[in-house]
Amino acid sequence: MNLPPTKRASQILIALSAWAFVSAIASLLIFKIVYISALPTSLPNLTNDINNIQDFVVLKKISLLLAESVTAQKETGWLIASWGLWFVATWSAIFGITSMLLYRQLTKTNPTEEQYSKETILDLALTGKLELWKAFWVFYIALPAVASLTIYQILAILRRTHVIEPTKVADLILTPLAYSAVLVIFWGAAIVVWRCSTNTPSITWRYLVRGSIILFTVIPLAKSAILLGHYSRW
Repeated sequence: MNLPPTKRASQILIALSAWAFVSAIASLLIFKIVYISALPTSLPNLTNDINNIQDFVVLKKISLLLAESVTAQKETGWLIASWGLWFVATWSAIFGITSMLLYRQLTKTNPTEEQYSKETILDLALTGKLELWKAFWVFYIALPAVASLTIYQILAILRRTHVIEPTKVADLILTPLAYSAVLVIFWGAAIVVWRCSTNTPSITWRYLVRGSIILFTVIPLAKSAILLGHYSRW
């Protein structure tokens, strides 16, 4: 039986929520590494240097340095505010459009028994009933590869057309959205394959597939979480 509309809608919203969460974390991390880490946070021995100043030229250089530091921090503050507003607006639009489309699907006439009896490959995958080899090669290998190539090509086009440039708000929004979409698709495919790993007569293939998921998905994810915790310290 096909997935009921409410079940499919809830899965779509869960996927969007995961995408929003991962993209927000990635965006904050990019902002911290690329922007905030480049700002001067303090001047060494500033008090002693000021007390020993007897040259007007040295005083002028220090004043200019302080003024540039304050200006840079002010620009960073405006960049944070702009990023926050645009990020909220972007995800509000995504969730709003998705909710309207889902509402239209949910309010349609109920499908016939014949339509319900036809299971698509996506239905089988999401319910964990798809054959293991199909789940592995289609959802774990082919789908993330096609998605990553497509998304990265779109990013390359946006960079060539100067839509995405360093120190611009678009770079803080579109780049994390693209990278996190690939990650969410890959992790979702790993969950699908894990659930479908029992759909094979060979127990060897079952554990080989699960081992590859642990090796190529779970362990890198754990390492990324550790690195994220390290870089997120302010």
